Amino acid sequence: MEEPIQINIGKWTILFILISMLLFIFPIIDISVGAFNLSLIFTEPWRLITSMFLHASVPHLFYNIVSLFIFGNLIEIHYGSKFFVTLSLISGIIGTLFFGILEPTTYSVGISGVIFGLIGASVILVPDAKALMPIGIISVPAKVKIAGPFIAIGEFILGFFPSTVGHHAHFGGFFGGIILGYYIKKTSKIKNKLSHEEFHLEEIDL
Repeated sequence: MEEPIQINIGKWTILFILISMLLFIFPIIDISVGAFNLSLIFTEPWRLITSMFLHASVPHLFYNIVSLFIFGNLIEIHYGSKFFVTLSLISGIIGTLFFGILEPTTYSVGISGVIFGLIGASVILVPDAKALMPIGIISVPAKVKIAGPFIAIGEFILGFFPSTVGHHAHFGGFFGGIILGYYIKKTSKIKNKLSHEEFHLEEIDL
């Protein structure tokens, strides 16, 4: 008799997704008062957090929650909820600030800085996890240690071209994730909770 498939889901990953969805469906925090702009960093610092959970459109929200589900679970299940929340908030803030410094006249929303922070940490902590790497109009499965830097460099370059996408926030979040992941790995502050035999999400082509 075959054993039932075990699905591992991080509770904080799901909470972040639900908050993002609920704030989009029921906009109790309007983008005009929740989006981040560098000029408001001292007078309205809470925007560093609120802007992460606000989204400008359905495609923006959909892409982010799918990506968050994949990489959030990957990190939270392996390294715990506390590290997931810490990593998410710090990398999200770094991404938002990086975007604000380079594009000071623009307001930003979205949780993609968090997502790229998770990807950056994954490059260091679970480098053999698989993800889809965009090449032109197609995507191919590749290990995170290859796909992550490739995508991050692309985001940094694209950030210097006119766009409605916060490419600089993506790169900033990725950089923050790399730093935190490297710190955890070198100091052994947090141990990997699961072996590859116990959890196989990282072996799925995403």
